Amino acid sequence: MGLVQIATAVWGGIISVKSLPPTEKRFPHLSGFIALGIAGVALTFWIGAQSYESERQAEKAQNQLINKLENQNGQLAAIAGMLKVNSTDPSVLAGALAQALHPPEKLPCLNPVRFTSTQKESQSGYDTLVRISNPTGIRANTRFQFFFTTSVGFAHPVDKDVSWSGGSGTDIGFITVSSEIPKGKALVILAGGALIPAQVKCVDRFDPEG
Repeated sequence: MGLVQIATAVWGGIISVKSLPPTEKRFPHLSGFIALGIAGVALTFWIGAQSYESERQAEKAQNQLINKLENQNGQLAAIAGMLKVNSTDPSVLAGALAQALHPPEKLPCLNPVRFTSTQKESQSGYDTLVRISNPTGIRANTRFQFFFTTSVGFAHPVDKDVSWSGGSGTDIGFITVSSEIPKGKALVILAGGALIPAQVKCVDRFDPEG
């Protein structure tokens, strides 16, 4: 298309030169049109070469991207196979990999009970309040064992009417209630003296035999 436009312009220039008066020199004008025509042809070829090179580079980049994606998909599929996950979604694989590298800690409790806990700062360090659920009632001589994430200095029931024995001093505390606690009334334990907030891993319950 560019060559046609250049040829048309040159042809028009030649016609224009021929229409000059006899007294006007035609050669300089004709030479100028021919030079401009040659320059236009060279410019057209140069632009075409640049366009071709750009298209070639774009096609090369596209092929590289496709190959990279294919390799990535192959790697994701291999990782999914190793993790036994039926998905190649990167976010799903990241979660599965994190779980494989950091498996959840196995709780040490043999007979875990339901509980809630809260922490607060106190004069002796940090206190943890453990509220143990009591849907069936607690018999006398029932033993509770507490597993904390850090050492606590003491542990005892908040209710002064509850008779108990036990203690703490490490990251494991135990309390044996000496009197019955009626059904529905929660057993609340205060564990304190920790240097940092003590989270409760789990609470074990051991009912008396008989």
